[in-house]
Amino acid sequence: MTSPAPPEAAAFDDRGWLVALALPLMPPDAAYSLFSPNAEGRFEEARWDHAARRFFGVTLTITPPKRYDDAGSPSADEAKLSVTALATGAALANVRVTTVPLSRAPGVLAAAERAAAQMGGAGFDVLLGRARRLWQIEAAAQASREARVAAVAIVAVLANVLLAPALPPEGGVLFGVKGARERLDALRGPR
Repeated sequence: MTSPAPPEAAAFDDRGWLVALALPLMPPDAAYSLFSPNAEGRFEEARWDHAARRFFGVTLTITPPKRYDDAGSPSADEAKLSVTALATGAALANVRVTTVPLSRAPGVLAAAERAAAQMGGAGFDVLLGRARRLWQIEAAAQASREARVAAVAIVAVLANVLLAPALPPEGGVLFGVKGARERLDALRGPR
């Protein structure tokens, strides 16, 4: 299965919203999938970047910039998130992030429910029951270490600000902010 076109090939309106009739899902084994209780699909750069800086040592920039008004948010959207290490100013990677209503992703939800069942629920079954929106962060297995760090940093930020459990590409388990931080620290290695 091929990945959908990256954001630079997509068309966006003057608010930065994706102009498309349908946004294809990323295969669960090619993305981190987060399950948010909030039904809105807003890429909130200021809020996300604040959490990224404060808790995870990175900065985030969203391309294209998104603007929201009283009209709410698009049903489905995507963006490229540029991740930079706060301590060094080194650019880590640009990572594709998509969002759709969870009702459009029954297969991804089923994979998460299987993982929760394998874990004995662990409270994740309740969180999945409250989920309304799917966020996916592209995770190429062959990516550089910096790209893997960038992807997991985004997962950590979104798990934090969206209160969303995450299903990794390898499946089998769900994790929250603590698990995302542990994965991020393991990828970064000793300091």
